[in-house]
Amino acid sequence: MILEFASEGEANEVGLMLYGSLREKNQLKLINPDIAALKQAIALNDAKVIYCSVEYPLFEFYRYQRECLKEDRPRIHVSCKTAANNGKVHGMWIDAARKPTEILEDINWLLSWSPLKQKAPCQEWEVDFGSGFFATKVEEIKDLDRISKLALALAQYGKPFDRFYGYFGYWEFDNIDPAIAHFQKSYRGSYLRNEDCPGYALTIDSNSENPDLDRNYIYLRSCEEIYVFVE
Repeated sequence: MILEFASEGEANEVGLMLYGSLREKNQLKLINPDIAALKQAIALNDAKVIYCSVEYPLFEFYRYQRECLKEDRPRIHVSCKTAANNGKVHGMWIDAARKPTEILEDINWLLSWSPLKQKAPCQEWEVDFGSGFFATKVEEIKDLDRISKLALALAQYGKPFDRFYGYFGYWEFDNIDPAIAHFQKSYRGSYLRNEDCPGYALTIDSNSENPDLDRNYIYLRSCEEIYVFVE
């Protein structure tokens, strides 16, 4: 196995921790390496692998370099379409709450070591599903700029923005900026009890025709909380 690192220093430090490794500049040549020891050496030195001569089946090791495993972050699972069309599974979780250019950089990195890379151009990708997007089906969104803005908003505002986004039908529009501006202007807080909500009368159902309900407020519910907005 040949590993290429971002710098000669990283290659040297990792090589010193592995028995029988041979270094040439920023590359390490390993014969029958202990994968667990290799992972540990890379992690301890915070080293970045930019090339691995063995593309498959060391997928789990290689993916370890950049995959987003934070379940509390809005993430997208992206896969290589060329690999999928040829019966191969090649994908990973990517942090979506970042700039579109940063998301695309991770996608291009994923495609760069696709198991089909040596046989066909691997330039097409697709979002399989998402995590942390609540009710929004992020796989139906094709624009990385929109995915990025939605993920950043959800990372900052959480469930209140998700309920607001769906209630006002903003998912039907390509531009998310008006939704963010509207939310920032109208959101008044989250509450655990009906009685604590501003403008609470006899019901928290914003669709109710009850005349005692203060119609200046909109009450949206989740399983745990009540989110209050003003019209």
